[in-house]
Amino acid sequence: MAIEHGPIDTPPRAPSPLHKFGTLAVHAGSEHDPVTGAVIESISLSTTFAQRAVGEPVGDHEYVRSSNPNRWNFERCIAALERAKYALAFSSGSATTATILQSLAAGSHVISVSDVYGGTHRYFTKVASAHGVQVSFTPSIELDIEGLITSDTKLIWIETPSNPPSPSSTSAP
Repeated sequence: MAIEHGPIDTPPRAPSPLHKFGTLAVHAGSEHDPVTGAVIESISLSTTFAQRAVGEPVGDHEYVRSSNPNRWNFERCIAALERAKYALAFSSGSATTATILQSLAAGSHVISVSDVYGGTHRYFTKVASAHGVQVSFTPSIELDIEGLITSDTKLIWIETPSNPPSPSSTSAP
């Protein structure tokens, strides 16, 4: 015989700005589970969520790539740690790049370091340019930045190389 459990009356968590960093890092983004009382939300392993009909999810999520409870919890936690209203998390650098660049209006200018990931370079030169976003590349952004900034410059893109040189390979003999 299954025992039915109803919601547990747990006290509300204090607003996150009252907590210090360590407490926020552990608890921000997760609410008390109303059924079990757990203070840390469970990890959802589901990739697909139930729908009443196409585009009508039963809950908040349809498919893991569009949204999922784990990412929502993580974003709320990062926002709390940064004392921000919102945070966004992406599953890939390409998704991050696309979202940031697509937020720029046609006619915008971007200054980027030359040594970027190949996918970033392709996005800048193929997709962004097709949408009217101009990207200027420079190998020495620290030295060239002032001369490259225009009234249309909306973003300065700095990305670390995917394979930075090791300290031993760059030190003088």
